[in-house]
Amino acid sequence: MIYMDYSLENRRINLDKANIIGYGKNGNVYKYKNLALKIFPNGNIPYGLMDIDTCHNLSNITTSSILLPKNLVFYKNKSFSGYSLKPISSARTRSIAKMDKKSFIDSVELLEEDVLLLSKKGVLLDGILPENVIVSDRLYLIDPSKYYFVDKEYSDGLYDLNTYQIHLLLTKLVLTSLKKNDVTPKELRKLKTILLSREENQLSSDFFDELIGEEKNIYNYVKKMR
Repeated sequence: MIYMDYSLENRRINLDKANIIGYGKNGNVYKYKNLALKIFPNGNIPYGLMDIDTCHNLSNITTSSILLPKNLVFYKNKSFSGYSLKPISSARTRSIAKMDKKSFIDSVELLEEDVLLLSKKGVLLDGILPENVIVSDRLYLIDPSKYYFVDKEYSDGLYDLNTYQIHLLLTKLVLTSLKKNDVTPKELRKLKTILLSREENQLSSDFFDELIGEEKNIYNYVKKMR
């Protein structure tokens, strides 16, 4: 099935249902040339998702690991219906728990750099979930549809909130990854307590660096706990 009457950068485009690479209740993701297009259901913005101004303002921010909209998609050149993103291949998806320590810490540091920039711009990272992460050559956050800008008067503590949310996300990713390996429920509960013991002002990269220590990866650290 071909969906017509969409436009990207003032150019008419057709979306082929056969090119859907991701499904979600807030819209599907299509592969289009060298882009990924997030299209809202029926061309309408679901409640709680970014509006056109937020999308446009996010598109003017350059990040490396937290993917943001590049260009806006319209339906019949009128209705804001989605946005384009840099596509990330999931062909190399791997276990976060078995990523070598350096690759993992480097990935977390890149996320933290993006978090610092976005926090300075007044962006709250809302709706960041494990299913919106691709573990490829590094960690990528791929769905910014619930991000929004907060008023300056409420921006105090925004960086701390965003970094806290990123650490919770990493905790969930690590625990989920370990569940797929030979890790017992008791070990998972013990590790969860440790992961949530991060001090308020400590960066996640520093926390995991100290935690993993001389071990090859998080999985090996858990095995050593036994």
